[in-house]
Amino acid sequence: MKVATAFVVEQTEYPDVAAELRARFRGDPEYAARWAFLPARSRPLGNPLGGAPGFVLENVYVLPGLPAEMEAMFETIEAELSTGPPIASWRRIYPTTESRIVAVLAETVENHPHVRIGSYPSFGAQGPHVEVVLKSNDPDALEAAAAWFAQALEQSLR
Repeated sequence: MKVATAFVVEQTEYPDVAAELRARFRGDPEYAARWAFLPARSRPLGNPLGGAPGFVLENVYVLPGLPAEMEAMFETIEAELSTGPPIASWRRIYPTTESRIVAVLAETVENHPHVRIGSYPSFGAQGPHVEVVLKSNDPDALEAAAAWFAQALEQSLR
């Protein structure tokens, strides 16, 4: 239900999935059929080892929690997960607080729209630090953003 809520869609019964579950679990078919309620617009994924189906909604894959079932289902979708371009990342740790670099982070977001930016502040024994992570499936965009960010941050921390 939480995935449906996150995508602002209703849970709906997938009749083909419910019928398959009822046929497989004859001891308590209606209990098993409850697993056929999935987020609307999702694509059900069969479970080769168990009952609860997984599903895909946009770019989110949901697999069952039992490790053996999850691994078996993953094997059925592994090929489709490897079809996208690889995502490269650049990361650095800076001895500062996030509040001191927030303007550079915001400007990076604005100036480099094809790069995702993460900022992860921590407060340890050596004082505050921020890990900055840039990611993109466009190597040139990532390189440009990283170079720009490093220079802009160096100037702002002087």
